[in-house]
Amino acid sequence: NILAETDKGGAITGGFYHWLKDTQGAMYGAANPTTSPIVGDSFNSKMCEYSKLERTKLRYPGHIGYFTDNCNESPVPKPTFILIEATASIRMPQAPVDFEVAQRVWEDFGNSMNLGAPATMAGAEATSTNIFWLWSVTSLSLMQNVYSGLSVCFPMVFVVLTLSTSNVVLALYSTITIAGIVTSVIGIGAGGIMGWDLG
Repeated sequence: NILAETDKGGAITGGFYHWLKDTQGAMYGAANPTTSPIVGDSFNSKMCEYSKLERTKLRYPGHIGYFTDNCNESPVPKPTFILIEATASIRMPQAPVDFEVAQRVWEDFGNSMNLGAPATMAGAEATSTNIFWLWSVTSLSLMQNVYSGLSVCFPMVFVVLTLSTSNVVLALYSTITIAGIVTSVIGIGAGGIMGWDLG
């Protein structure tokens, strides 16, 4: 990610801290994101400077947000966001119900990072450019809306039919018939015959 890239041995091979060590002199020779991080205005100004380099824009497009072209202005500009990438071991495609579990794990990880972070860095959010990340949320919302809709629909159908026919027995039979059709299509047709899961 933009802060630092490492090899298997943990040596820094790229990113912001690699640039600091290579180009910013002995003052930053010992800088390390875990053991000796730079903080405050020093971090903000140097990260701003690094983010404006052409190679940074090519290597890490959209990884950091500075709404200024002058990194030397006062007060020192602060980034509005920093994107830190991680690779998950999720095998795609996954059913939305199963993928939601992975999302919760990532969200819990983000929340745990916020607990020990300073106030200015406590806004970590887990997200993804993977379409399944967003689709699982949409799919589960649609599924919940189906159940909510059914719970509202059948009482309303019964009330409307009762008022329109003035016959409680006919309204009851009609409501049961509609419920049977819905159950047959979703439960027997989609679930039993086709083997599809709702969500």
